[in-house]
Amino acid sequence: MTNESELLSKRIKQGKSARHQILFHKEQIDEALGQGFNKIDVWRTLHDEGKFTRTYNSFLEAYNKLENISRTPKLDQTPVEAKKTKNKPFVKKKKFTHDAKPNPDELI
Repeated sequence: MTNESELLSKRIKQGKSARHQILFHKEQIDEALGQGFNKIDVWRTLHDEGKFTRTYNSFLEAYNKLENISRTPKLDQTPVEAKKTKNKPFVKKKKFTHDAKPNPDELI
């Protein structure tokens, strides 16, 4: 198991893909964005330091995908029966019925 985690760590450090590079520097990126820097400024800094070797477009794509994944709400795992008991009791609503012949008493 350690060999697999070491291999994964090594691959992330080598930066085979944009996603791996983003994951490896995610804390730095989030910190810089939190301080008010633009994404392009963060990319330029990482690119100049040799920490991110891909283009700005691949940086944006990989970062935005990771952000969308982390912001996606988790599915509700409550059983269906438990959900039904939380709701109000079912009340049958009146349906609209249309009569083509008008009632003269209701019109006046």
